[in-house]
Parts: sequence; structure tokens; C-alpha cells
Amino acid sequence: MSRPIKATFVLLPDFSNTSLAIVTSAMSTANREFRKDSYEYQYVSLDGRRVEGSNGRLFDVDCALTSGGTFRSPGYVFVLGGVGKAIYDHRELLSWLRNRHRHGAHIVGISCGVHGLALSGLLDNRDASYYWQGIPEIQEQYPKVRFKRAVFVSDLSARISTCAGGTTTVDLITHLAVIDYGLDLANMILIELQQGVPRAGSDVLNGVVLGGRTSRKTVISEAYRMIEEQSDRAISTAELADELGLSERQMRRLFLREIGLRPSQFIMATKLSQARKRIQFSTDPISSIAYDSGFSSPSYFSQCYRRIYGTTPSSDRNGAGQRERAL
Repeated sequence: MSRPIKATFVLLPDFSNTSLAIVTSAMSTANREFRKDSYEYQYVSLDGRRVEGSNGRLFDVDCALTSGGTFRSPGYVFVLGGVGKAIYDHRELLSWLRNRHRHGAHIVGISCGVHGLALSGLLDNRDASYYWQGIPEIQEQYPKVRFKRAVFVSDLSARISTCAGGTTTVDLITHLAVIDYGLDLANMILIELQQGVPRAGSDVLNGVVLGGRTSRKTVISEAYRMIEEQSDRAISTAELADELGLSERQMRRLFLREIGLRPSQFIMATKLSQARKRIQFSTDPISSIAYDSGFSSPSYFSQCYRRIYGTTPSSDRNGAGQRERAL
């Protein structure tokens, strides 16, 4: 039986109700329309008490951050809170974030939640997205972080993502859905949220909504279809570019602009997403799944799988292993 991807929402004072609603709506859509156990999520606060959101109302949470009731599996950790460094400057929070990341969690800072990641050191020497009006001030506070006027920044190998908040949350959660379960789920989320073609992470924020990328997105969909149909063998970026009628340079620029991934990362993520479905829904030997997915060896497959999902294929299937220890 497959296990859901678990997500913990760390809610701090004046968190964005809009951003929280977008992410949980996307996950609820996945559970309802795609697979009933795609995601499982919980809400936590520093002390286990209700938290006041940006709409001025108190929001119930499931437990305190350090109560021992938080999810133990890697999954996602979303950090949401209001404006101001002081909201996030708590030793327990910063230590907990570092610990969760060390144990395989993908840490996501939404809008001002980026403060939590920056204070914990997780963004040192990395790019990060932030709402464009606030970049000059936050850059002074965290000189080791490279803040960008980007819709979102998502580093899959580092398991760290940030976005500028507001509607950019839709763009980021759609991007993560592609990595988790493929384009079908991403399209379902866009339909549910009545959203058009999502923006790429590299799109520049300047107060103007960028769009008009349907034909380029069609190229991405065609690439996904090609990889899916040839899932039993390795596909090079040169071969994919040739199939799409592009030069490798054109393809690289298009992929980075539209989905924030290099073609090689897209190929890897697509193959791993397909393999993960077999791992969770079948009893096929993991070694067979590795070779059927075009990987040269089960060990290399496991290494790539762990880098993306924060756990090994066998632990993902059995719910056992080191990743399931209490943090």
C-alpha cells in the first residue's frame, strides 16, 4: 500500500491565509481527483496554541513544534509567517528546521517565511525568492543569501524552495506537484484553482503578471510524453532536443525559463516520478524497476531517488528504515 507525501505547515503570527489556502487546496485536489492518499498534512505552531493569520482570525493547529507529534517522515515543511525577522528568531524553530532538513525534508519558505530559512542558515550561499518590494531590506539582513526577483526558486537536490507569496504560491506548488506525481496532477490543480499557464521560477517579478506561454508549455508536455513512452531506457538531452526539433542550447534555455529545471533534471524527475508509482503501487522488485526505468544500476537508482525524495525506494515502499526514526 502506498504512503502519502506528508507536509507540515509551520504557522507563525500573521501568516498568509491566502498562501496556506492555495497549498492545502492543491493537496486536497490531489487527494480527491488524483489519488486519495497523495498528501497528508498537519498544522503546527511554536507552542501548540492557535495562531492569528493575516485575516485577523485565530487558526487551530494540531500540535506544538517540539511536542513530538509532528510527522517523522521526510516530506515537506512549509514555513509561513508575517513580516519581520523577530517573528522567526526562535532557537527551537531554527534548530527544528535544520534537523528536519538534515533528515530529508524539503523545506519551503513562502513569502516572509523565507526569514525562517535564512535565520537557520539553510539559505547561505543560495538563491532565494522574495516579494520584490522587500528585497533591498531583506538583502541587508542576510548578506549570505542571494535574493532574486523571481516567481520562485526551487533547488531539488538541496531540498529547498522559496517563493514570493501571493499567486506565486500557485506556480511553486504546481512545480512541486510535477516532481511528486507528474503533469497530470499539475493540470488538475490548475483547473481546480482556475489558473492559466503557470509562470516559470525564473520569471521576473515587477508587479506585472507574465503570461502567453501556452506554445512553450506544449513543448514541455511533448517532452514529458516522449520520456514516458521511452521510460525503459536512458534518454540523453541531445536525443530529447533532436526529438523536439530544438538545439540543446534552445532547449536548456526554454526548460529553465518555463519550469526552472535543466533538461537533464526534468528527465531524471520524470523517470523517478514514474518509478515511484510502481514502487508504491506494485510488488515488483526494486532492482527491476530501476532497470526498467533506464538506470544503469539499482544503487544509482537508489542514490537519485534519495536525493529527490529524501528517502530510499525500499523505505518508501515499506515504511521502514532510518528515515522513520523519531526526530
